[in-house]
Amino acid sequence: MITSPEGVIPNLPMPSTRLDLERDDWREGLVSPTFEAGTHINQPIVVNGYLQGSGNAALVFYDISDPTTPERLSGVVSPSYNGTGEAESHQVALARYGNKFYEVTTAGTGVDIWDISDVRNPRHVKLIELEGINYGDFTDAVWGMSWQGDTLYVGGTNTGLHILDATDPENVTFVKRLATSSFGGVSAGPLWAIGNVLVVTTPKENGGIATLDISDPHNPVPLDSILVVPWGLAVKQGELQLGVGG
Repeated sequence: MITSPEGVIPNLPMPSTRLDLERDDWREGLVSPTFEAGTHINQPIVVNGYLQGSGNAALVFYDISDPTTPERLSGVVSPSYNGTGEAESHQVALARYGNKFYEVTTAGTGVDIWDISDVRNPRHVKLIELEGINYGDFTDAVWGMSWQGDTLYVGGTNTGLHILDATDPENVTFVKRLATSSFGGVSAGPLWAIGNVLVVTTPKENGGIATLDISDPHNPVPLDSILVVPWGLAVKQGELQLGVGG
């Protein structure tokens, strides 16, 4: 039975000698060595009291109970990674099933499901390939994901909203895809499931927000949207509004 985090995240004040340094001396303010130098691990979060980084279909875990001497616990790469494309991470999502922790991360052609219950030995569970996702940037790529209950929502930029069934976290399956046109043309980037509402925001080179009713998790119903188009107009539920954007 999990009753508290396994790892320890320190809560210590910065030494005064490391504060308010001149721009040229910023490295003197670092508490720890640089993590994963030369790699594209760009999405940090805290999991069960440990620091985790993800990006480019890889995961790393660190024990930072002593922030001056972090201990690298593990580093793994998805077997789906092709070694040449870039699967940049912008958002991850977590779920707990009993005493096991699962995570979904960006893959070059979709998303990866991981069992991260043992941070010293994270296990790749499954790659779910998604229609239209192929090592893109602000198009043809995954920019967001939200795991609520037994449903996973994935923001696939211009490819729309992808819905996955995670009733069995060891065998997550594809349910359906909603085209961006069904929720106001908003490019599906980072997103958040909050109760019965899914909030969809946009990746770079885009501007907008959409909300969907997810009372029926596998059948979202668009509620409202605002799309900022390049010439400084906003489209709200199909109507142009002047003076927004730019």
